[in-house]
Amino acid sequence: MMGTFEGGDEDNDNKKPSNVIRLKNYTDDPTGAPQFALDALNNLNKEIGLVPELGIKQSEVDEEIDHYLKLATTNGISVLEDELEKIQMTDVIVNQENKEEIIQRVGLTTAYLRLSGYDV
Repeated sequence: MMGTFEGGDEDNDNKKPSNVIRLKNYTDDPTGAPQFALDALNNLNKEIGLVPELGIKQSEVDEEIDHYLKLATTNGISVLEDELEKIQMTDVIVNQENKEEIIQRVGLTTAYLRLSGYDV
């Protein structure tokens, strides 16, 4: 099952903070993984823009993208799909403590989308 991340809402019923990226499920279909990756990347970029104090550098993201592209070249794109499934199972709070995790997620989703034919 693939899904997408969506930002929280300060006034939600669960009283969770707005800087948590949560999973929204999709039905299983052939476009599930690319749609999940695209939505996740868009939401990550949106949340990163709201927290500029993270100080994420493009060079850090590029390193992660290269890592995942090489991983897929060596082991196949299914390795990235497995990683996407793992990240869909966990929320991530967009803050300094999770900076590395956020960079990894942006790198993973970007690499997967590029390999899937998306221009990101």
